[in-house]
Amino acid sequence: MYPITQISLSLQEINFQGNIIPCSWKNHLKLNNRVDLNSMYILSEIIFWYRPVILRDEFGQNKYFQKFKSDLLQKSYSQLESSLGLTKKQIQDSLDRLEKLGLVKRHFRTIQVQVPSTTDFRALNNVMYIEIFIEKVKEITYSDLKKVIPSSPASGEGSTYKSTGVSPQVSTYTETTSKITTNNNIVCSESPVANAHLKNSVVISHPSGTQQSITIDDIYILAVQKREKWTVDEIQKIWNILLNYKSDIRDLYLFIKGTIKNLLMKEKSEQINHTKNTKIQNVTKKQNVTKKQDHSSENEDKLHERYIAPERLNKKINLYDYKY
Repeated sequence: MYPITQISLSLQEINFQGNIIPCSWKNHLKLNNRVDLNSMYILSEIIFWYRPVILRDEFGQNKYFQKFKSDLLQKSYSQLESSLGLTKKQIQDSLDRLEKLGLVKRHFRTIQVQVPSTTDFRALNNVMYIEIFIEKVKEITYSDLKKVIPSSPASGEGSTYKSTGVSPQVSTYTETTSKITTNNNIVCSESPVANAHLKNSVVISHPSGTQQSITIDDIYILAVQKREKWTVDEIQKIWNILLNYKSDIRDLYLFIKGTIKNLLMKEKSEQINHTKNTKIQNVTKKQNVTKKQDHSSENEDKLHERYIAPERLNKKINLYDYKY
């Protein structure tokens, strides 16, 4: 190791986020004996979306959540084009090569999407979902280090999904995962801490007459999707309010955001009142101490007038006693 320079020291002030590309991938992802950069970019983008979000509660325990709601990542070619700056042809070819290596697999599904401002649903065909195989990713990531990676029982390899059999060359819809309504369950951590809230759900009603069943994990996921900095304590308070809330909720996100804002204002008001009361109590104590001191001084003056002053008053000065 060498003494650090000011440039290197300044880099600790930057919080780097985004896609990660291990150096070992260049030895496995190749095209015509050259590094397949496009495939590396696409694989790192897919892994970024699959990487869990970690939130720590007040007890110091970690909770893990996904960045998307469905069981698989839903991404269209146009979304990948926009995020990576590649053409549709480049993305299709790269996904073909990644599939041949057993790293990913595309699935095309038919889903139901709610029509805006209505209670009706319409079908969308050939919506692309991307599955990733963790064991294969481990192989190309750690092979150069010659580490033995134990097989995980939760590996996605070997799992089957219903496909429509559509060729990967077809065009897909561009709806994001957050706008798509599916019947898939939210995938959370396997730990008992993360799944402790899944047993409890609450049904909220909308003004249109529809109902929605949510869990506290849905609020955590909503915070991640909306990039809100809600604390675990605030989310728990919101959940306690929803458990006893009987009125209709037009928009869950706006309801939660407004409620948290009101809670913060209430806490701030309580802090201000507490500060005022503390100041008033301190002033009252000082006044009481001052009154006691004044009362003690008055008593001393009375004693002085009673025992000392009379002697001086009764003392008569005879001018004839003095000689000039």
